[in-house]
Amino acid sequence: SQHPWGVALHGDDVYVASSNNNLVHIYKKSGSACIQSIGVGCSPRGISIDNDQIYVACSDEHLVYVLNMKGESLRQLGTGAPGNGGGHLYSPEDVAIDGDFVYVSSQHNHSVQVLNKKDGSFHKAIGNYAAGFGSGQLHSPKALCFDGEGKLLVGCHTRLEILTAA
Repeated sequence: SQHPWGVALHGDDVYVASSNNNLVHIYKKSGSACIQSIGVGCSPRGISIDNDQIYVACSDEHLVYVLNMKGESLRQLGTGAPGNGGGHLYSPEDVAIDGDFVYVSSQHNHSVQVLNKKDGSFHKAIGNYAAGFGSGQLHSPKALCFDGEGKLLVGCHTRLEILTAA
């Protein structure tokens, strides 16, 4: 995998977003050979899998692509244009799923956008769209994951933020 960026597990398979060649490579956890590659049409960054749907953050396109397990596009989340405000993704770097919501780190508007998983509609933003280190501020959020206790971990420019989910 060239320039691996994001990694997700699904059953016995490991999905690796390969940002240099616009592919998601699939490996078995038990071996090192790639068993399948899925073209995603963008330079993928973060990846998450939920209910047999693959969510791929595409920073250059300011979108999250939602694919089925065959790699076929189901829908897109985001407007495709960078911006500040509810539902706008500006260089999304990672994606995480919790319940009915998709969390997207929107690096250049210094927020995590929380979208409805079913229709992509805007739910809320975490962060105030201004880079900072104070309460309620994020600085270039990139990595996202949940800790199993309902807390969202956000890897920012120089620190880790631990937040309560939606």
